[in-house]
Amino acid sequence: MVLDYQRDEHRIHLIVYHLVWTPKRRKAVLTGLIAKDCKALIEAKCAEQGWKILDPTMSTCM
Repeated sequence: MVLDYQRDEHRIHLIVYHLVWTPKRRKAVLTGLIAKDCKALIEAKCAEQGWKILDPTMSTCM
């Protein structure tokens, strides 16, 4: 995977985040409709900002 730097008039940058949700008791919290809504909100914000989602993997903890 090649990550490209983003450039504008005054900056060159590469921002990479890795988000992990881990509830205190390891109980599945982001499931069903809540998971779909959360994913849609994250995708909408990324699209609004012009960010790329490199690996949209959602896995379970068990």
